[in-house]
This record gives sequence, C-alpha cells and structure tokens, in this order.
Amino acid sequence: MSTIQNGIELPILRPLVTLNKEQIIEKAKAISTYDISIEPHDDTCVLFAPLKPATQAKLAHIMDEEGRNPTYSLVFNALDAAEKILI
Repeated sequence: MSTIQNGIELPILRPLVTLNKEQIIEKAKAISTYDISIEPHDDTCVLFAPLKPATQAKLAHIMDEEGRNPTYSLVFNALDAAEKILI
C-alpha cells in the first residue's frame, strides 16, 4: 500500500483497512452488497490476473506504468459516471 500511495498526489481513503474479514462481511450485509459480492462470475481479476502475481511492488515500475496512463482523464471520466448512493 505504501508503494501505491507514494505515486499518488491525492489521498487514498481505505475505510476497511482496519477491519477483519468478518467485520467486512457484516458491513457488506448491512449495506446490502454481500449477496451480489458472493455471486460467481468471471471478472477482470479472474480473466487478467497473472499466474504468479508480484507481492512486493517496486516503486520505479509503478511510476513508469503511471506515466503511461492518462490519469486525469480516467479520474474525470469515472467521476462523470459516478452515482451517488446514500446508505
């Protein structure tokens, strides 16, 4: 997490970082997202995950990849498509 944070100027909010698995499951049930989260489906994690993922990110690699992406347009496109949900 520190390597990822190092390359980003905006703060990253991680509201679940202090919770354990059971607490996260309870939170998901409380906001009605648990049932959909356990449905089997092929998502990008399954389709594009490497066979041997790196577990210790190298800051130089992260910075190089970040330099290749149009970060601001991605952020603004995501914000334009965002939906506000009150829970």
